[in-house]
Amino acid sequence: MRRLLTGTGVVVALALIGVSGGINVVFWSAQGRSAEERWLFGIASLGLDGLKVILPCAIVIARRSQHTLFVGIASVMFVVLTVGSLTAGIGFAAVSRASDAHSHQTRSQRIATLRDELAGYTERRTPLSTPRAVAVIDEELRLFELNPRHAASKGCSQITAPETRTLCADIAKLRIERAQAHEAGRLETQRRGSMDELQRLQDGDTPQPGEAQVDLFVAISGAAASRVRIVLIVLFAVLVELGSGLGLFLATAHSPPPVAPAPQPSAPNPPAPVLRRRQRMHAQPPQIKRKRPAL
Repeated sequence: MRRLLTGTGVVVALALIGVSGGINVVFWSAQGRSAEERWLFGIASLGLDGLKVILPCAIVIARRSQHTLFVGIASVMFVVLTVGSLTAGIGFAAVSRASDAHSHQTRSQRIATLRDELAGYTERRTPLSTPRAVAVIDEELRLFELNPRHAASKGCSQITAPETRTLCADIAKLRIERAQAHEAGRLETQRRGSMDELQRLQDGDTPQPGEAQVDLFVAISGAAASRVRIVLIVLFAVLVELGSGLGLFLATAHSPPPVAPAPQPSAPNPPAPVLRRRQRMHAQPPQIKRKRPAL
C-alpha cells in the first residue's frame, strides 16, 4: 500500500511539475524580442523550475547532515525561484482569463449594438407603411411617361395646361412612392442581416466555463467580477506552485529512512594474566625438544 501511494504521489507531482514548467516556458519566452531570446528565456526558466523542485529534498538532507550554511542558501534560493515561478503562473492565467473576458465582453457589446440597430430600423420603417414593389411603380411610371402631354411638357419641365399639371403631379407622387419603396427594401435587407447576426451571436452566447464560475462567485460573495477574476488567477498560480515545488518531496518524504545495521556484540575481554600469557605465547616461537642419542 505504501508503494502504491508513493507511486501515485510521484506521478501526480511529475504532472504538476510538467504544468509548472510549461507555464514558465510560455510566459518567460514571450518576454524575448527575437527567436533566439525566446529560446534562451524558455530554457532558462525550465532549468530554474527544475532546480526549484529538487531544492526541498536537498534542504532536508543537508539539515540532517547539519550543513547549516547550505540549508540557509538553499532556502533563500527556493523562495526566490518560487516567487519567479508564481509570477509566471499569475501572468499566464491572467492572459488566458483576460482573453476570455474580452471575448465575452465584445460579444455582449455587439449584441447590444445590433438590438439598437433593429430598433432604429423599425422606427424608420414604420412611416413608410407598406409600399408597392419597385417594379410595379416603374411600370406605372412608364405608362404615364408615354402620355403625349408628358412629351409636350418636355418631361414636366414646361407646364402650361391644367391637364399637364395633373399628369406631372401624378408622376411626382409615383416617384415619391418609388423612393419610399426603395428605402423600405434597403431597410428590410439591413434588418434581416442584423437579425441573422444577432441570432448567431445569441446561439453562440453560451457562457464560457470560466465566466460561469466568475458569475457564481460574484453572486455568492457580492464582489466585483474583476476582483473575483484576480482572486481565481492568484489561487490557481499558488496551487500549481505548491504542487510542483513540494509535491515530489511530500510524495517521497514519508518513506522510512534506511536502517543502519546493528553493531555486533563484542566478546568479553579475558583477565589480565590470561591476556599476558597469550601475548607471550604469540610473541615467542615454540621450542622443540630434541632427544639425545643413546650411548
